[in-house]
Amino acid sequence: MDNYYGQITEGLVITDIQYNDALDDVPTGKVTCVFAGGIAAARTAAPELGSSTELLPESSYNSLGTIVKVCLVLKKRNFAAGKDGSTVVTLDYGFVEGDASTGAQPTSYQVTGNTGRTSILLHPRYAGIPESEKALANAILSGAKPYESVYVKDNEIKTKLTAEEKKAKNNAGWEQTTLENALNTVELSKLGAELIGKIQNGITEYLASGCEFVETSYSTAMQTGINHLGKITTPPAPAPSGGNWLLTGLEATKERGERRWKIKKTWKSADAGSTWDNELYKN
Repeated sequence: MDNYYGQITEGLVITDIQYNDALDDVPTGKVTCVFAGGIAAARTAAPELGSSTELLPESSYNSLGTIVKVCLVLKKRNFAAGKDGSTVVTLDYGFVEGDASTGAQPTSYQVTGNTGRTSILLHPRYAGIPESEKALANAILSGAKPYESVYVKDNEIKTKLTAEEKKAKNNAGWEQTTLENALNTVELSKLGAELIGKIQNGITEYLASGCEFVETSYSTAMQTGINHLGKITTPPAPAPSGGNWLLTGLEATKERGERRWKIKKTWKSADAGSTWDNELYKN
C-alpha cells in the first residue's frame, strides 16, 4: 500500500477495486479496504483526502485543442465498524483534470465599450426636469404641430387631460391653448427650456455609452446560467458608475467525446447614468 498512497497504510487490506468510465461521463473509482482495528486507527492509516492512487488509471485526451490530463483523487472516505472489531474503509475517487502541458485552461474575460443612439429625453442631464415639461418636449419630439392643443394651469403644461379633469367644472382649471402659444407664454425651467430648444433645433437623439462583459470558462458540467438570462446578475467586474449588469447571452459548446463545456456568458450594462429596472429584471 505504501507504493500506492505514499504514506503509512499498514494494516489496510484491499478487498475490491472499481473503476467506471464512459464516452459522455466523467470517470469515477472506488477502493474498498478492511482495517483490523477500530475507526480512529483506520482514519490514521487511510490515505488523505485529495490524494491520488496508482490503483486507478490516469489518461489524457484532446479537449478544445488542449491536451488534458485526467486523474482521480480521493473525494470521500467512509469508515464503517464491523462486528468483529474491524473497520471497512470505502474510498471514493472523483474526476480532476488539468492541462498536461501548460496547466488548466483559465477563465478569460473581455470588456468592450459601445455607444448607441437613444432619445434625448433619456439623457441624465434632463432627468430632473418637471414631468409636465417632459410631456411637452415629448409632444414636440413626436411631431406635434404648433396649432395643436395643449392645456395650461399655474405655469404647468399638459398635452392631454384625464377623464376626471375633463368631467370637472372648467376642466379643473386647465385652460386650452395652442402648443405655439404655450411655448411663448409659459415659463419653463432652465433645463426644460434647454431641452426643448435642442429638440426644436433637430437634436432628438444622443449617443449613450455602455459596456459589454464576456466571460469564457470551461466546465465538466453544464451550468444553470440559462435560468438567469434576462436577469440582473453581477459578473466579476465593476459596472459603469452608478449602473448595473444584465445577463443577455449564454453559449455552451462541447464536441462529442470531449469532457468539458466551453461556456460563454455575456452581460450588458445599462446606458451610462442609468440602471436596469430591478422590478422588470430582478433575479
